Amino acid sequence: MDFQTIFYILGIISMILWIGLFVGIFLTLYRFERSVKSFQSSFSAKVVSLFKEKNVELASALGITAAHFMIGKLKKKRKSGYN
Repeated sequence: MDFQTIFYILGIISMILWIGLFVGIFLTLYRFERSVKSFQSSFSAKVVSLFKEKNVELASALGITAAHFMIGKLKKKRKSGYN
């Protein structure tokens, strides 16, 4: 085998590997995009069903969470005001 044949064989092998790598990356990104879209649609469906089924419970939970958050901020402001 001369150098030219070895060079061509290495070139063909590297091109095949790079093409395989790009196809693998493309398929991985495509599957990831599909899974994100399916998660997004299922998540929005769950949120809509949650709003339909439990409006009062959800509103009270959001209110309690907001109140807890505001009280925590007020406590932090008081502590920083005395120092």
